[in-house]
This record gives sequence, structure tokens and C-alpha cells, in this order.
Amino acid sequence: MRIGADYILIKDFFKVLETNDFSFISNKEKIQSAYKDIWQDLLSEYETLSGNGTISKEVTENAKIESLKCKFNAIQIACKVLAFRYDVETINILKQHFFFIDENNYQKEILRIQKESEFILNEIETLEKLLPKQEENTSNKSQHIDQVILGYCSFVGIQIKPNKCTVTEFVSLKNLFESKLKQLEKPKKDVK
Repeated sequence: MRIGADYILIKDFFKVLETNDFSFISNKEKIQSAYKDIWQDLLSEYETLSGNGTISKEVTENAKIESLKCKFNAIQIACKVLAFRYDVETINILKQHFFFIDENNYQKEILRIQKESEFILNEIETLEKLLPKQEENTSNKSQHIDQVILGYCSFVGIQIKPNKCTVTEFVSLKNLFESKLKQLEKPKKDVK
């Protein structure tokens, strides 16, 4: 079984990065599991190769945001359940999130917890502001990466099929493109 940046197609890499669904790489659970185990290493390798150190930070921030959203939803649902009926398991869920109910003021406590849990939304908003701005036109991402690959190939004079381009090939192609572009941008000395 071959795993690593040399074997992942760049389109699949970006799809997994966006969705966290490893079935884009393989339909075999054993291979999916192997990629899940090394995913952070692959992100680090990609960042090192491409000179971009923001991807793993962005993934971490997105994970925090999703975790906070789940926490907020769990607290809100628990409060709705408790407003309808008293349930010890639901109270325990709130306790896991450090919300405790004074049973003498049961209904007021539920309302208090609902209001206090809204601070989570503020945390989410703060974290979302730290993320890089997303392009508004994200519907054509696969077409976009095709255009990028074909543009790089055209400029550097090599051919790579976009649907067969691996992560390491893409990064190498990008680096070659940037290197050639820098060479062109250097001022030429007058030769007499």
C-alpha cells in the first residue's frame, strides 16, 4: 500500500482538506485509515514543500470553530429538552460543558444557561475573523486547479495532466513556475 504526498492527486488532496472526507483518496477503509493517521504529517509536508505555513493553522482553527458550534448546539438542544421535561442525562450533558442547574429555580436556570452559552457564538465569530478570506466563487474549484496546473505547464514548457497531478508534482511545478518567473523579473544587464 502506497501512501504519501507522492501518491495523492492534488485535486483529491484539496477535496479532503476542504471536507475531511478521505473517500476522495480511496474507497478502501484500510487506506482511508492510514491517511487519517498521517494527515497532519501530509499537511506539514505540503506546507514545507510549498513554503506556505498557514494550512495546518487554518485546519486547526476550523476544527475549533466546528467544535464550538457543536458545543453551542448541544447546550441549546439540552436546554430545550429540559424546558420540556426534567432529564438527568441532559443535565449531565450540561455539566460536561460546565453549566450547572440550581434545581430550586429550574426554569430560570435553563434561560440563564441559554443566554450564557451565547458567549460561544462570540468565540466562533472571533475565530472566524482570524481565518483567511474565502473566495466568493468556490463552485469551480476543480476547474480552477485545472487552470492553475495548465497555466504553470504552459509557462514552464512541460505537460502534466491535471487529473493525474500528485501533490508533490503540483508543488514542484509551482516552485518551478515561481523560479522561472523570478528569472524573468530580474533586470537584464546591458550587453555591449
